[in-house]
Amino acid sequence: SSPTLGSALRRAVRYYRLITGAARLELRAEGDWLWVLYRTDSTRRPWPRQSAEFTLACIVLYGRRTTGSDWRPAQVHFSHPRPADIRHSYASIRKAASLLGYRPHLEVREGLRRTIEWFQVHER
Repeated sequence: SSPTLGSALRRAVRYYRLITGAARLELRAEGDWLWVLYRTDSTRRPWPRQSAEFTLACIVLYGRRTTGSDWRPAQVHFSHPRPADIRHSYASIRKAASLLGYRPHLEVREGLRRTIEWFQVHER
């Protein structure tokens, strides 16, 4: 419901802290550039890189919707390691499988496709 991409980004920064207290968004203007910074409190535990990547994907999606164009960031920099460089991961469905009998019915790719499709239909 923001009239411009700038106002949408300011709103995202303002309300992101309601989503998580372990990460925050910041805007920084430098000349003609507007930097969107995603910062985590990594002192608690290693922060999953997917959180930063998902947040960026959402910003790009809403940027495209706001501008009505194939908008994309001029630059993207991640400070977290690439997936092949991750030595430790807390991601596991073992507990859900053993306690709840959970078994995934979809491959990740199909789940993402359905999620994107849902947002395209319901978030207009």
